Amino acid sequence: MKCLQFSIPPLPTLITVGHAFWKPGMQHVQRSFNVFDMIFVRKGALYMTEENKEYEIKENCMLVVESGKLHWGHESCKEETEIFWVHFKHTNPLHVERDDISWSYIYPNGTDADLEPLKQYMYIPKFAQLDLRLVFPILERMISVHRHFTQGNAIEIHSLLADLFVQLQSLLQLKDSSRSKTLAESITSYLYRRFNEPFDSKKLEKEFHFHYDYLSRCLKKHTGMTPVQYLHHIQLGEAKLLLEHTALSIQDISEAVGQSNYNYFVRLFTKKVGISPSKYRSISRRSYLK
Repeated sequence: MKCLQFSIPPLPTLITVGHAFWKPGMQHVQRSFNVFDMIFVRKGALYMTEENKEYEIKENCMLVVESGKLHWGHESCKEETEIFWVHFKHTNPLHVERDDISWSYIYPNGTDADLEPLKQYMYIPKFAQLDLRLVFPILERMISVHRHFTQGNAIEIHSLLADLFVQLQSLLQLKDSSRSKTLAESITSYLYRRFNEPFDSKKLEKEFHFHYDYLSRCLKKHTGMTPVQYLHHIQLGEAKLLLEHTALSIQDISEAVGQSNYNYFVRLFTKKVGISPSKYRSISRRSYLK
C-alpha cells in the first residue's frame, strides 16, 4: 500500500472540512489547487482521476488528492454517495510503501539544551479501504464544530484533525503483520529481558534460528537500530533511571546495566545523551528540586 510521508512538526494545517450526499449523476469538477483534499466515502462510490490515475473510492475507502495535482471525476455517481472531505496544507510528502515504514524507530530523547524539535514523520494512506468506524465519528465532530465555528472552539477543530491523523496511522499499523515485524518485536523483548548480560550474537542466533545478519536487518527495518544499538538504548534508559532515583555510584550503575567497562559506558552515555552521566544526575536532581 502506498503511503504519504509528511515531515512533522509542524502538523498539517486545516483549511476546511465538509460533508455531502451526492445524487446519481453528480460528478467531481476538474481542478487543481494548492491544498491536499482528503476524501472519505461512507456509502456509495466516487470516481476520481488524479493526473491520469483512476480511483474508485468505494464504501470505507479514502483517497488523498495531492496539492497542485490536476484531478477530476471521470465518471458520475451511480448511486447516492455519502462523502466527507478535509482540506489541509503542508509541504509535499514522499511516497513510501507501508511495509517499508519503521513504526518502532526510536527517536533520541530531547534535552533542555535543544533549541529545535527533532525531525519526525507521520504517515497516512494515499488510497485505501480501511475499517473507518472510528474515523467517521471524528469527521462528524469536525463537521459539527465547523458549522458553529467560533473563537472559543477554533482550537478543537485543529485538535480533531490531529486525532484523525492518529487514527489513520493506527489503522496502517494494524495492517502491518509481516514476519519481520513479529521477529523484530520478539528480538526487542529478548533484549529487554537480558539487557544486563553481555551481548552475544551467537545466543541471539540460537534463540531465533536465523543468521545474525538477517536478525539485524529485521530489527533495523522496524526500529532503525541494530541489536547492539537497541541494547545500548535499553541500557542507557535504565542508567538514566538509576542516576535519577538512586545514590549508586556511576561505576555501580555501569555494571548494573550490563556495561562492565566503566570508561566505555561513560563515553557511550556522553555520546548518545549529549552530557556525561554525572552531569545528567546533577541536572535531573536540580529539576526535581524546582
